[in-house]
Amino acid sequence: MPRLPDPGIPAETLTSPANSGQTLAPLLEAPASTIYALKLGEVFSRGQYTIVMRPYGLGPDSIWGSGLVIRVDSAKPVGSEPVNNKIVNANLLVTPDTTNGGTVTKGGTYAATITFRSDGSKLLPILSQVTLVK
Repeated sequence: MPRLPDPGIPAETLTSPANSGQTLAPLLEAPASTIYALKLGEVFSRGQYTIVMRPYGLGPDSIWGSGLVIRVDSAKPVGSEPVNNKIVNANLLVTPDTTNGGTVTKGGTYAATITFRSDGSKLLPILSQVTLVK
């Protein structure tokens, strides 16, 4: 997946999501207890959730693309997915799917979709279909 654009500002350590309209900075480190992946079997591979989220900043990159740390305020399963309360009120490191509307460059509250994809050993959250709520 293509990388998110470089914001051209210094890296920061944040303890709360970025303010609305604030350009997202690279993060020196992810906030404590950030979830990077789920165990296989916790949700279905390719399982989807519609979420409301607020971004912290640009997180560490992975082999799949740019990283983005977000705070998930709510999550609803799509289709027959099981409810997963582990991701609600939690910080997640997601990979934005920039070809499917996953680009986020400023703070705010957004609606989006998370799809969990298997890398063979764990389920990684992929962010897409992001729209600004406020």
